[in-house]
Amino acid sequence: MESVTCYAKVLDNSYLSLPEDIRKKLGLVYGDEVEIVIRKVKEKQENLENNPLYKIVGLCDEGSLDGSVEHDKYLYRVA
Repeated sequence: MESVTCYAKVLDNSYLSLPEDIRKKLGLVYGDEVEIVIRKVKEKQENLENNPLYKIVGLCDEGSLDGSVEHDKYLYRVA
């Protein structure tokens, strides 16, 4: 199951407005249920899409999924 992090706005009627590109990326349609974690933004960071590091997110969708656990093994070729 794919997940994303994004900013959403609370509308007048207490509904959340999600960015269209996020809805498309996740294939969300009217009536779909989603799991959300909410925290109030204290200070909005720059738009993630403008951050050069954001462009590498999701590039490695294949292969080993234990990179954070085994990072020394992969970076330094240690057993």
